[in-house]
Amino acid sequence: MWLSYPGISNKDCFSVRIDKYLFNDCILITIPISPKQKLSTELAHQHAITSPFFRKWLLNRKEKLQQLLNAINNKDLWAIAKLAEQDTYALHLITMTSNFPIVLYEEKTLDIMQLCYKMRANNIPVYFSIDTGPTIVLITDKFNLQKVEDILKKNDINNYINGKIAQGAELI
Repeated sequence: MWLSYPGISNKDCFSVRIDKYLFNDCILITIPISPKQKLSTELAHQHAITSPFFRKWLLNRKEKLQQLLNAINNKDLWAIAKLAEQDTYALHLITMTSNFPIVLYEEKTLDIMQLCYKMRANNIPVYFSIDTGPTIVLITDKFNLQKVEDILKKNDINNYINGKIAQGAELI
């Protein structure tokens, strides 16, 4: 859980790991997409508070966090993945409706989102998360990884990186 708020110094932000269980089966497929326009996360944050949806999103955080904690406690990867996708929609709704509208998706981002919907319609569990940029991260599990990779390759998406949830920070 990232603890931050608008206007806070980067030095004062920090995160707390909230999962009790490592999701060893979870696979994160990062598909890097270069933005056509250079945008900064700080600029998006600065203008987000002007969106008519920002306050509703902020008020909804407690409920969403409780849903996330419940999903973690229940070891429900798909509930977590669905929440990540819903949060993506909320984030981008805010950036697109601020006083300085920013559309962070590229055509390829939208194509991959559509591909995820098609995979789920065909009973392949895969969700996505997108931060402030066009790069997309697919969330699936090791049991469906090959099917997802085959579909990506069939759609000429070959530049991706498979990863897992890290164990946590260690002193070296």
